[in-house]
Amino acid sequence: MNDLEQTLPTQLRHLADDLAPHTDPVAQAGAARARHRRQRRTRVGIAGLAAAVAAIVIGVPTTMGALSSAPEPGGQVAGLGPRTPTEEDAAWAASSAARDAREAEAARSAAEQASAQAAAQEAALAARIALVADSLAGRDPSLELRAGTDLSCPDHAPVDGAVRAEQGAGLVDGCRWSAPGLTLALSLTEGQDEEEMVREVDVEVARGDCTVQAMPSTVDVTPLTLCPTGQDDRTVWTLRVPDSGGAGYWVLSAAEEPGASTDAGAGGLLSLVDLAAQQW
Repeated sequence: MNDLEQTLPTQLRHLADDLAPHTDPVAQAGAARARHRRQRRTRVGIAGLAAAVAAIVIGVPTTMGALSSAPEPGGQVAGLGPRTPTEEDAAWAASSAARDAREAEAARSAAEQASAQAAAQEAALAARIALVADSLAGRDPSLELRAGTDLSCPDHAPVDGAVRAEQGAGLVDGCRWSAPGLTLALSLTEGQDEEEMVREVDVEVARGDCTVQAMPSTVDVTPLTLCPTGQDDRTVWTLRVPDSGGAGYWVLSAAEEPGASTDAGAGGLLSLVDLAAQQW
């Protein structure tokens, strides 16, 4: 043995003490062996659990297969064979088919009836609108309203039996009458231009299920709106007529009340048109 072989272990030990003065090789070796044993036990436990799960998964269908393939006393293998329909099954199927057919026929009939009612309502509405449009188009001279210096409410009523409502001092505030089955109103929105009027109509249409139709006019846009009141299929007829002198827009309306006759709103609105045309 030479000097290097004698001094090398001592030098290595001193070097290890310098690098890790608190390290105990014996303790490290013990800890490593304990860690190895724990890891080995863990692997063995996991392997055992996996084997148990595999046995359960594989064993269930195997057991079921064994049960389903058990021989019957006569030597046949037990199993679920095809089921022969009975008379009760046929009767139930026939009853179900008949019920489905009746329901389909009822749904088709209801849809056709609703479609027919909607078509009839649209046709009636178109006819009522045409009544006003034809009357305005046939006027001679054509309808033209021009506000003057006198903006007070007319003295006479637009229809027979109408009673003047004591509201408002003139056209700006609005003139109102109550008649059998009708409420009539006439006003002038001073300074309103076409764009503002269209915006007002859009708001009115958005607020309810209103119908809008352009009416014959000598100047600018003259819309007629029909808005349901939500009660008894009554309608509010509103005609907006531009003032030919640029003073604003005239608003003429006829609201149908309970007990109003058919087309009462259209007739009342045309009476207001005649009243306004006579005075302005």
